[in-house]
Amino acid sequence: MKFVGPFQMKFFGPHLFFWALMLAACGGEMPPSTEQLESARQDRALGGESVAAPVPFRYRPAEAQSGAAGAVVRDGTQCAGNPMTYHQGPVVHDARIHPIYWQPSTSSVFLAGVTLSNFSWNVEYFVTDMVAFPMFQTMREYPDTSGRSPSTVTHVPGSAYSAPLPHAGTVADPLQSGDVERAVDSYAATMSASTDDIYVLFLPTAVHVCLSSGQCTFPDAAGNAIGGWHSATPGGHMYAVIPSMDNLFPGAFAPAISPFPNGRPLDTTYNVLSHEIFEALTNPRGTGWFGPNSPGEPCFENGDRCTARALSFSVTGSFTLFPLQVDIQQEWSNASGSCGQTNSTINAVFPNHGPKGGGTVVTIQGANFAAGTSTSFDFLTNVGCTTTTSCTGTTIDDGSGAAATVHLAATVNGIRSLSTTADQFTFDATPACTTNIACPSVGYYVMPNLTITCPLLVDFWQAGTELAASRMAFTTTMGPYAADIQVCDSRFGLRSCSTISDTAAYGICGQLPPPPPPPPTCGGVREPAPSGCPAGEVWHCCSSRWLCGAPHAFCPR
Repeated sequence: MKFVGPFQMKFFGPHLFFWALMLAACGGEMPPSTEQLESARQDRALGGESVAAPVPFRYRPAEAQSGAAGAVVRDGTQCAGNPMTYHQGPVVHDARIHPIYWQPSTSSVFLAGVTLSNFSWNVEYFVTDMVAFPMFQTMREYPDTSGRSPSTVTHVPGSAYSAPLPHAGTVADPLQSGDVERAVDSYAATMSASTDDIYVLFLPTAVHVCLSSGQCTFPDAAGNAIGGWHSATPGGHMYAVIPSMDNLFPGAFAPAISPFPNGRPLDTTYNVLSHEIFEALTNPRGTGWFGPNSPGEPCFENGDRCTARALSFSVTGSFTLFPLQVDIQQEWSNASGSCGQTNSTINAVFPNHGPKGGGTVVTIQGANFAAGTSTSFDFLTNVGCTTTTSCTGTTIDDGSGAAATVHLAATVNGIRSLSTTADQFTFDATPACTTNIACPSVGYYVMPNLTITCPLLVDFWQAGTELAASRMAFTTTMGPYAADIQVCDSRFGLRSCSTISDTAAYGICGQLPPPPPPPPTCGGVREPAPSGCPAGEVWHCCSSRWLCGAPHAFCPR
């Protein structure tokens, strides 16, 4: 497959709410019960059609396109108190996403006005960064019996599948789900297999498909249609189907309800793709995590619950110079009981630097924090949030052993904030200062007229006493000092340098005076005190005895 560069993409400003009006709840006949679907799934498995009942993504095209007032919004509130439960089947731990572009002829178009190479580049750029999506954090809430939950998503470069369509793909003669599954099995047979492979089949414009249940990508009599589904084939391959969004929303760039960042059809493709992959991760074979409702209903799988709650963020992948702004739906969080990706944001960190050893108390200002102690930040301890917009914490050494800049990313309800320059904190190295005298470190003491000069404002301390604050130089005026002069960075606050690691000690300056000679002895006895002799006399050592006499007298013979 040939990919084109990012310069062929169109980028527009972010938009925060496109699914709120685009997607709607289902109407018409009551869907089958979970028990009926399980029975049908087993029948199909025995008959060779499918090993899992397809789980469709349903909507009302007329309401979604027009923004009709009657459209029901799925924003998670309908599922409050109604968590997804585990049904003892597997989840996908280390997904490998294989895009397949069914291109029966070289003239096939996947979105009006978009070439296959450009369409595939956009799709695969989007998929490469899924682990970094804010909503991916909810995946850790859904482990299987092994104790593992979905943890990685990698991308296998896709390619065109050129087999002829077995049906015209029209409303009168649509593809059937069995046709799709045979295409997936045929393509998968050419790939190196992995138990965590998910094949995503994209259909070209004007190609419709129907499930065996009669649900189709075009509206039925009740106005319902499907926008995609995920399941598993008779060969056991997990897959998802993404119809052309030109089918769902006729006219490639018809007037949109709102200005989608990349154009309505492409942003809709991203959204349905995200919806199906996240559902396939947590319920790949119909026995994983889902709610009590029937497939496609508002509280069934994690994607179904949040189709009207959008989140705006940037996809960078490996092309960090060309961020792709997207607006896609959120995913259900069992932990929060809601569509849990209300991003916390960090607007400012003060102060934004401190010593390597940690201990700097910082204030973080932003939005959507959880009041109390429910919010955590990287590299901070003792976190507390007085409001949803302001938190404090104490820095922890980043462990790198050198000056470093880190992101104090916030985590609220398992969702991390996006890293920006606003959340950065720098662990500074100890300031390097110079002195006017250089001396050995042993046998010397701090003396007067020692000048210590530093490249920034520092505090000077000695033995727990502050000598000078917020100065770049200090000269001793008395001495000798009994302990070293210590320096600490004034930016970290006035405190005793002896209790923190951002210090440097300067015990430099003057040589210690020689010690006094030991007192004389006479016969092994030290000289008595001078007061022991009469006035004008001193002690003399005579025949190993101390005797008093004139200063210049000699011992008697």
